[in-house]
Amino acid sequence: MKLIPRTCLPQVLEIPEAGDWHLVGPTEDVDFENSWTNYGGTTQAVAYRLNIQDEPEVIGACKSGTVGAAVFTLPAAYRRDKNISYPIACEGGAGLLVIQADGSVIITDGSDVLSFIG
Repeated sequence: MKLIPRTCLPQVLEIPEAGDWHLVGPTEDVDFENSWTNYGGTTQAVAYRLNIQDEPEVIGACKSGTVGAAVFTLPAAYRRDKNISYPIACEGGAGLLVIQADGSVIITDGSDVLSFIG
């Protein structure tokens, strides 16, 4: 049996973890804007976090807001210096969710009933 010197073994890579999910709503740190609200029932509530690439992502379903106006605004620590766009599913078709550099999370295309992972 031949022993391999420890210095020849590959280094173990440390894989970063995504941040914790933070809910959006009237009893949370971040609230809805422009009449948006969680869809309710058994659907996923709207939440945000930083992913393993250190970019903001959102998940959930919401309704009743104004398309083109902010759904909510991310806290400063979650904002980036560029806009990030994600395709989303809306009632009746597809839409586009944009996380703007100022932290505004906006639905630019679609309806006022939507579900997203972005």
